[in-house]
Amino acid sequence: KIADDLGVTVRPQTVFDTADEIMAKLQKKRQTKIVEKVVDLPGGPAIQQTTKKGKFPADVKPVVDFIREEIMPMRGAITGDVAGQTFKQMDALAEKAQNMLAKLDPADQREARKWMSDIMQAIQTDALQNAIGPEARAVREEILRLDAKFSKFWQEIGETATAKKFTAVEKKGLKGAGFDSATRLPVDQLTNMVRTMDSPQVARELHQLVTPDTYKRVVSTYLQDAFERGFVTIGDEVNRFDPDAFAKALGLDKSTSARREAVGEMLKLSGSNVDLKLLDDLVDIGKAIQDVDVPNTSVFLARSATIGGVRALINRLIPGAVASGALASQGFLGVGFVSAAMGIVGNRAFMRALANPENAQLTRHIFDKDASAIVRRMNMTKFLKTVIADMTQEDLVNTGIGGQRTRTDLTGTRHLTEQKIKVWKNKAEKVIDLFFDHLGDEAIMQGLMSEEEAEEWEANKANPDLEE
Repeated sequence: KIADDLGVTVRPQTVFDTADEIMAKLQKKRQTKIVEKVVDLPGGPAIQQTTKKGKFPADVKPVVDFIREEIMPMRGAITGDVAGQTFKQMDALAEKAQNMLAKLDPADQREARKWMSDIMQAIQTDALQNAIGPEARAVREEILRLDAKFSKFWQEIGETATAKKFTAVEKKGLKGAGFDSATRLPVDQLTNMVRTMDSPQVARELHQLVTPDTYKRVVSTYLQDAFERGFVTIGDEVNRFDPDAFAKALGLDKSTSARREAVGEMLKLSGSNVDLKLLDDLVDIGKAIQDVDVPNTSVFLARSATIGGVRALINRLIPGAVASGALASQGFLGVGFVSAAMGIVGNRAFMRALANPENAQLTRHIFDKDASAIVRRMNMTKFLKTVIADMTQEDLVNTGIGGQRTRTDLTGTRHLTEQKIKVWKNKAEKVIDLFFDHLGDEAIMQGLMSEEEAEEWEANKANPDLEE
């Protein structure tokens, strides 16, 4: 803006020369073909052959289009010379070139990327060497000063321990790094490096080095990995959530650890709805229910309903154990819900659901001791129905049985078709509605229902529809 206000312009001769050179080389890549046609000559008809240029190769066509659309119009309409450009126009050209470079595939369009890099270098050269106007020298000196300051900043960033770990991350990772596909690191490898971070400064440096999208993906993968590490296998079939293992994976086991602070900073910078408080709550919940056996979903529902109907199922879903330890001292509400939820959907599906930010927000309302029982029940129902909907879409595999996609049950022998899963889903949703809409004394024990609501339930429990 200062340069434009001072009337300093740029004569982009280097840009134009570079574009001409690139076009000359790309012209040689066009496929040619011989075209024959019959022409009338004094001596009679004759076949005339002409050479016709074909299309440019697809991998370099974007460069050709960029030169024709963005650079060629800079030539003077009458003289054929290069028209002077303002610094604002040159900035716009550089931004377009940068965007084009970002769109080119590192593996399939390597040559095109080279040409676009040459064009960007030419733009920078003209801005420094071909500025025109009385104040051109002062503008050049200011550009060089700012460039040196910027280079020093990135040199300091590049010398940090974090930068050295991430220097190989490409387009969706490290800003400004080379785009050679051979040096790229996928997000999961980047996440492996994050596991060793030992201070909030590392989280901040990583945030500076990678794009926002990559940062969010790394945080998401990091949390999901912690959930997976939080499960231990007991026997052949039972997976149990181990809150201590989960806490250790995230550095939550020590309230003042640098690792804990780093995780908190990483969550904050990612813009996630998840924070340390929510993760601490999850650990406390896990400790409160870690001794509760949670059978497989479909087998559990079927067995309970067969033995004693919905009433027996409700009794099974809400254990008599009362929250203890930190949860009890806080007057914690919702342990009955957690046990019920894990009983309905299974512990792994439940914990995976909590990793979803939207579901995590629902659980906050569920566990809020100041929220009304009605609000908690509404959020409980919404949460479980969301999880059930997700479960009916996941883990279906093509087993080749009648051409249907199926999922094996706990025994690994009985196949559940999509239709059977749909029926199970409908039944499970009815159970949830009955569970949260017509709950009695057991709910009062867990603080899920007021005594007035329980009295209403008692007055209507003779209704035969409830047993259905």
